[in-house]
Amino acid sequence: MLLGFTLCLLARPGQCADITAALESDLELRLLHGRLEALATNSDLIFKGEALATMRITNRAFTVAFKVSATEFRVVSVLKGTLHTNRVTLWHYSGEPDNGPGWSGPSPPVCYHFNPGSAYVVMSANLDREDIYYTPAAGAIFPANVYRQIADFPIGGEDGILRTRDRQPLNVTDIKAAYSLELGRLLKDGNPTNRIYAIEQMQYMGLLGNRQKN
Repeated sequence: MLLGFTLCLLARPGQCADITAALESDLELRLLHGRLEALATNSDLIFKGEALATMRITNRAFTVAFKVSATEFRVVSVLKGTLHTNRVTLWHYSGEPDNGPGWSGPSPPVCYHFNPGSAYVVMSANLDREDIYYTPAAGAIFPANVYRQIADFPIGGEDGILRTRDRQPLNVTDIKAAYSLELGRLLKDGNPTNRIYAIEQMQYMGLLGNRQKN
């Protein structure tokens, strides 16, 4: 697909449109199965929202010695789950510790970095759910409207979130339709950075993907 994008940059406008159409067709096929489907099934809340602010937090429920942060979002669309507010906070890993590498295994947890003002489709889990990189304390009382990243899919990159071109609400509720819409918008955008990002995301939508670190 990166070859297709390179050809699009070099092609005449009409040819570029043909290449973009071919990439969009491939996108539809890739969204049928794989990582997207698995993540959506494993999510308690999926939303599109604008990142407002991120702050570092200390949270022992995240069991890997990485940095942990909380990002507040203004929610514009809900694709799965129920909300009674347009403000949601996401707890998430945000990087290795400052004092050196914090991981020596084959699959570290995914770390997220959100840009204030940018919008994302976010897949998240309830705070009381345990997985391999998150263990809530027994009997813990959790704050309302706070969710966590899905930490037991340690594939890498930005697995579980998708940066979008705009902050507009979605007119679909199906996650595959939402990804198809948002990636299609990025793919057609005049900014080459957005188009490359869309193509990279499309590469990860297959049954196996290619983000697993050895």
